[in-house]
Amino acid sequence: MNFKRMLRDFKANKIKNLSFILLIILSSMVIIGFNRSSTSYILAVDKFYMDYHAEDGEFTLESPLSAKQIRTLENRFQLTLEEVLLTDIKLKTLPNEPILRVFSMDRSINQVALLDGIFPSSSEEILLDSKFAEALGYQIGDSITLSGASFRISGYGISPDYVYTLKNPGDFMGMANSFGIAYLAPDGYERVKQKNAEATLYSYQTTAKDTTSFKIYLQKNLSLVSFLERKDNSRMTTVYNDASAPSLISLIMGVLLLCIIGFIISISIRNTIQSESQIIGILYAQGINARELLSYYLMLPTLLVVIGAVIGYLLGLVISGPLLILQSSQYTVPHVILVTPWYLVVIGIIVPITLTLDITFIYVRKALQQTPLSLLRGSHSNMKVSRVEMLFSFGNFSFFKRFRLKAMMREFGSILALFLGATLSMFILFTGLYMKDSCVDYMNELPNSIPYDNLYTFYSPKDLHKYSQQGELTALYNVKFNYKGVNKNLTLQGINPQSAFFNMPELQTLGQHEILISPSVYYKFGIQVGDTLTLYDDQDSDKTYQVCVKGLAPYDYGLYLYTSLPNYHHILDLHQNSSNALMTYSPLHIKDTKVLSETNKQKIVDGMKNFTMLITAFTSIIIVVASIILIVVIYMLMKMMIDKGKVNISMVKIFGYHPKEVSALYLRGNYFFLLIGYLLAIPASYNLTKLFFDSIFESMDQYILPSLNPFSYVLGFVMMTLSYAFTTLLLKNNLNQISLTEALKNRE
Repeated sequence: MNFKRMLRDFKANKIKNLSFILLIILSSMVIIGFNRSSTSYILAVDKFYMDYHAEDGEFTLESPLSAKQIRTLENRFQLTLEEVLLTDIKLKTLPNEPILRVFSMDRSINQVALLDGIFPSSSEEILLDSKFAEALGYQIGDSITLSGASFRISGYGISPDYVYTLKNPGDFMGMANSFGIAYLAPDGYERVKQKNAEATLYSYQTTAKDTTSFKIYLQKNLSLVSFLERKDNSRMTTVYNDASAPSLISLIMGVLLLCIIGFIISISIRNTIQSESQIIGILYAQGINARELLSYYLMLPTLLVVIGAVIGYLLGLVISGPLLILQSSQYTVPHVILVTPWYLVVIGIIVPITLTLDITFIYVRKALQQTPLSLLRGSHSNMKVSRVEMLFSFGNFSFFKRFRLKAMMREFGSILALFLGATLSMFILFTGLYMKDSCVDYMNELPNSIPYDNLYTFYSPKDLHKYSQQGELTALYNVKFNYKGVNKNLTLQGINPQSAFFNMPELQTLGQHEILISPSVYYKFGIQVGDTLTLYDDQDSDKTYQVCVKGLAPYDYGLYLYTSLPNYHHILDLHQNSSNALMTYSPLHIKDTKVLSETNKQKIVDGMKNFTMLITAFTSIIIVVASIILIVVIYMLMKMMIDKGKVNISMVKIFGYHPKEVSALYLRGNYFFLLIGYLLAIPASYNLTKLFFDSIFESMDQYILPSLNPFSYVLGFVMMTLSYAFTTLLLKNNLNQISLTEALKNRE
């Protein structure tokens, strides 16, 4: 019992042992790669928010506050207030007329971080959002013209309130080529600021845990237009969900794979013990105890796991860099440094070693719990027909079928491992396909799910009615809905029953408190037709509204509740002229200062295309990993079954069976278990994909239901079949190499 023999054993089964190492490397690499990049990004966001004094919330008033009013509010509600100086400027000389939101850098809340270059040192210099600059081809040193004034780009920068550069907090995706952020020195801002602004934005920081009383005060006394807390601001919170979701999925898949690896290794060691039973019996008789034998047979698994875990850990550190770049493509966070917390060593090295060796230890110890006499007799002398075999004699089957069925019953452990490994690999594969197909389907259906081309809300009701003839009026109201103890934001929309935009005849028959819900609401929260919902007023939490779900709407562009305009007024107890938004088929030619928000269908669709590209890149990694796992698991387990049955295979050859018949006896039949794994993986991967979407869309107004295209079903089936055919082709060579003399070895 020495190290040299362990090395000989390793070399004698190089392919099998290297396959073990490869699987462990994959599991550890995926866990470490995704968790390190996600952890580093989240820590960088936290540090950015802290160091640059991120706001706790923001609100918009119809008119600015006086210095005295600001001091009164700060003292009364334990907060710090700051007016945000900003203006939206349309770059009319560029294609698609992108909008640049320009801020004054004179601020203590949401301070600007420098990404590259230098801060503006004069009124003629500007700091641009790096993604906007990249999308439109601007470089440091270039000039940009805003409202007739020319500025030189001195650098790139970002503030905490625009980590995710969305024009409106409810937008689905950021589009760097249509909207960006810029910062000017105070005297530079004076050159471009809009006069006669329709509203004033304020940021606040507070030590109070609840800002409800502050919000109510603003509503009752100061003409509140909008109020947004940080936790509801998708510009600041979506980054957390997007960073944590991939790490959670990789952890689940990695741990499952490690469990299967431990099970496979234990089967391999058990087979080795059975083949060396006579040697072990002699060693027992010579005084070697079970503990020494156990430690020896655990040496090789320990070596394999340690090598795989360490290499996987190191490769995980390497791939975390590209994964971080992939994550940074959507968000702008300064000074992101890859960090390696201590717990990554635990989940990347200690957990794989502990988990795999624990499973192996249990099975090996059980295999060694035999008497020296039974071991000396040899495993071939101890083969007894099990009760299950006696119960199922399969007398009506042909010899080949009966032989394969009985062989499967005798190799139950290996068959189980093959089934679990194939199920896991197909589970990973279909998770990737679900993600891709879901996004593609949603993107293709999105243009038909939005009935208008543009949706405008205005600061002033006068402007709304001034332009009402160019479209159709609608009404929007933010409400909250308690879901599992957490308030979720919904939008109640009142629609003209004879709408030219919405094709919903149900609106004409809805009762006063009846609504239709969007598919996003239906799938995200599980609300059913006939349910009664209690809605909480977004501006006054003491107000509640009871509504009944009457059906599902054919439109899906967010978390919306639809009803007719008369019902809308009745539910909210508003007067009949409470419309606050305008739907149009063509863009309005109107000053940006008059528009509170603008939603454009094409920009939503383009944003979804960008999101689909990111998901496709992520799923490509998943599909490659799944394919490798599938091939390696099938090859290893079927190779182990062949190695264990060498004597019997040799006997079959002696009896004159043709190589094709030998192949049929030992290689066919296992495909059935792969097929079962294929069928089970589909619903399992649906649930994991739903978990992923629930996480990344938690703070967003949209929701994507997992879906799978028919082509993906076929693709998964073809990949499984080709993997099985490929490994079978490789294993035929192993069968052919088993000599006739193998049956004469170790015979009494």
